[in-house]
Amino acid sequence: KLTNADTSYRIVSVNPLLPHSLAAGDSLMVQVCYTPSDSLRHRDSLIMATDCFSLAISLDAHGSTGLIDAADLDFGPIHAGDTICNKLQVKNVGSAPFTLRGFFLADTINFTVTSSLPISLKPGNIASVNICFHLQTEGNYSSGIDWLTDLEASFAHSIKSHSALSGTANPKLGVGSTPTTSFSIHPNPANGNFIVVRFSSGRIPASEAGETLIMFDVLGREVYRQNISSEISQTEIPIRNLSEGVYYIKYGSITEKFVKIK
Repeated sequence: KLTNADTSYRIVSVNPLLPHSLAAGDSLMVQVCYTPSDSLRHRDSLIMATDCFSLAISLDAHGSTGLIDAADLDFGPIHAGDTICNKLQVKNVGSAPFTLRGFFLADTINFTVTSSLPISLKPGNIASVNICFHLQTEGNYSSGIDWLTDLEASFAHSIKSHSALSGTANPKLGVGSTPTTSFSIHPNPANGNFIVVRFSSGRIPASEAGETLIMFDVLGREVYRQNISSEISQTEIPIRNLSEGVYYIKYGSITEKFVKIK
């Protein structure tokens, strides 16, 4: 019998049937099946009882499965009529490989997935899927992607298999007007290694390319500088070595506040 410490194990067959007298050199076969319900460690004991003694046989196994953890993607503000494309990360945080087979995109007019599927993900691997945001009218937009995998149904949605998409379309610039590139900071406040500066138009107009992005503290001391080229949609700024406090990021004539927290 099993001690039933773990219901993942079951005795399927005993050959020959019991009770049975074993002569010297004879053997008996007990078939035990293991069906894990998760990816944790499972332990039990098989007790073999005889007319002289009982023998405990240890059973030990791990369940193995892939697990999907899909990120969200905020495109920030862009001008109506423009297109911006960014990478969305899908991770395998499980202990076995799985295949990202397809997706269901709720809004196929303003958002598109341009990466080719299927993609196989080993444990710990990350797939960077290219998503584009393009629209003609101003407003706030949101959508979502349900990712389809070859995972068992009980594990397919156990972590996060849905990605939320969002973005804002600002009014188009008038003919002959001078573009002014604004930007947003994500996350803000932040305490990680990097922050992301996203430019509102989805790219830097050629007329504004070559401007310098500068970060400085409340005393006006410069702590970071980067030249911005044309056709860039976003850039990363390292903040790991910054002290906790308030900083300002300036690009062209626009300055935004950023807060570094513990």
